[in-house]
Amino acid sequence: MRILLTGKNAVITDPLRTYVEYRLFTSLARHQAVIRGIAVTIEHNSRNRSRFRCVVAVDLGPGEQIKIRASGAHPNAAVDRAAERTSLRLSHRTSQHVSP
Repeated sequence: MRILLTGKNAVITDPLRTYVEYRLFTSLARHQAVIRGIAVTIEHNSRNRSRFRCVVAVDLGPGEQIKIRASGAHPNAAVDRAAERTSLRLSHRTSQHVSP
């Protein structure tokens, strides 16, 4: 599973990169058959400097993408919330596409 991580007004350190990759992989591994790639952006909120936002965009193939936004007081908290929401959205999508 390929994960592209970028920062907007935030420094992406090696420990943060490792955490993002670990957290998303563990949350989304069961869906890896339908995931083509994941783009993650961590940004320091310009209005409220004590908040971080994590945006996860999951590429599911031609014309299909899931985009999740979550915020938290620390980058790791924002990543945790975004990973959980992304996993739930993918689980919901998968259950809708399964034939009875």
